[in-house]
Amino acid sequence: SIPAAISASVLSKNKRIVVLVGDGSLSFMLNEFSLIKKLNLRINIFLMNNSGQSMIRQTQDQWLSSNYLGSSHEGGLAKIDFCKVVDAYNINTSQIRYNNEILKGIRKCLKYKQSFCEILINKKKRVLPQVKFGRPNEDQEPLLPTKEYYQNMIIEPITR
Repeated sequence: SIPAAISASVLSKNKRIVVLVGDGSLSFMLNEFSLIKKLNLRINIFLMNNSGQSMIRQTQDQWLSSNYLGSSHEGGLAKIDFCKVVDAYNINTSQIRYNNEILKGIRKCLKYKQSFCEILINKKKRVLPQVKFGRPNEDQEPLLPTKEYYQNMIIEPITR
């Protein structure tokens, strides 16, 4: 989402771009903060940090007996202090730890032209809906009842 936000910002002629990104995805895109700063783009980034790669852990729950090798800090994934990294680019950073801080934290982040807000999430939380291996993108879990699935399809669905 970070490269897409950069493109949207450049093309939108300085309209505010708000980005939601996970910590797994952001760890691959940290270098993009230099471009955001260099081009002085109006981007506010909200990081959903669940201390690892939750979508990969979900697959590991289903297929690999919850062996979180490479998708958790305990399984060898590097721990990154994202606020320190972003702060090094002189972009305003903040952090939300508790539910009662969410509205205040979002408002604070949106006061700045460029900002980064890390939202800490319990590492046991999972992403729903989710596309499962072998299923088409439009048939995500939790599965809809079959009749409802077929009634809501715009294109010819792949049969279940």
